[in-house]
Amino acid sequence: MKSEDKSNPDTVKKEDAGDGVSRRDFLSSATAAGLAAASLGTSEEALTQEVAQTRVAALAPPSAMQQSMEDDTPAGYSSEEAQEYFVKNPGSD
Repeated sequence: MKSEDKSNPDTVKKEDAGDGVSRRDFLSSATAAGLAAASLGTSEEALTQEVAQTRVAALAPPSAMQQSMEDDTPAGYSSEEAQEYFVKNPGSD
């Protein structure tokens, strides 16, 4: 362990370090909590249902509101301002 540098006022002495949790204790408890959460797992039915909902949402066409937000000029902007400030084809940049 290094000796303390008395000339540096930012050096924290061991007894002044505080009463918080040590890094080693924190990491070991976080690891234990992660392992406990992983061991709980999820049921196969719940997992299948979640995957199915995600696939349906990904394949659904945009609603009329979503489509108008993509294509129409935003409120408060003229068409010239909208062309200047908003990118219509972000993949083309």
